[in-house]
Amino acid sequence: MNYENIKGFNKLTLEQQQNFIATHKRHLAAVGNDYKLGYTPMGIKPAGKSLMVKFQNGEWLHYTASGEWY
Repeated sequence: MNYENIKGFNKLTLEQQQNFIATHKRHLAAVGNDYKLGYTPMGIKPAGKSLMVKFQNGEWLHYTASGEWY
């Protein structure tokens, strides 16, 4: 996946970019293949100490600095 094509990725700090990539990889590794289909990131923006990630299926998740999501 080319993360630089995700809207807002290039506006993140290097630390936020690295955190996003690591958390996204953990997120996808924790779920089944059917779930993964709609969870292609389309946009990212900072939200306090976390990142709000909008996915292809229209859902939003928060990715935290500790590598969790909700």
